[in-house]
Amino acid sequence: MKEFNWDEAIDAQERIIAAKDREGRIDWGKSGDLEKSQKTLRQAAEFYRESPPDYKEVVSVEDQFLSDFEDLDGNSMPIPLKGFCDLIVKDGDDYVIVDHKTVALVKQQSDPAPDFELQAAVYWFLTRKEYGVNPKRMIFDQIKKTKNRDGSPQIIPYVVEYTPDILLRFLEIYTRVVKELAGIPLFDPDTGVMQFLPNPFSLYG
Repeated sequence: MKEFNWDEAIDAQERIIAAKDREGRIDWGKSGDLEKSQKTLRQAAEFYRESPPDYKEVVSVEDQFLSDFEDLDGNSMPIPLKGFCDLIVKDGDDYVIVDHKTVALVKQQSDPAPDFELQAAVYWFLTRKEYGVNPKRMIFDQIKKTKNRDGSPQIIPYVVEYTPDILLRFLEIYTRVVKELAGIPLFDPDTGVMQFLPNPFSLYG
């Protein structure tokens, strides 16, 4: 098997980013720019190259999904899901989904991560639809952008073990989004309760 060429892959991504920058398609914010982005890309790739996770059996790489799906009771949902899945691997008989995150601050396993859970739920339904299996867990391999001075690992996994609660929370949010798009008030006339669309990226806002 041909060995993966890291340098060619990084060069190709740098050209893509530079082209988007020339076209004005990237908003770098207040402190970002092309040079910083390219430096971060190369450094993160090198961290990953030095100690990549040891996944024994790879099912797919960079799967692109756009698919209808069913809820846990087999009911067809009205709006398809879309996802771009970095890796699907097998751990024994279990299917495991893997995503890579380049981060400034690492989430510890004890930290709440509703944004990770939301993404994991979407990929659970897409993977089940595509492969006909229920994935066991999703691993977010967090690659720290800056070098750890204490020599600790640059890649820290955050694992979401799939449970009915995680999947049902996603379905509840999905249902509310569909209602909002359809112009249906997020109000239960029987209970008098006003629903809302939570922001998983701002826990305390």
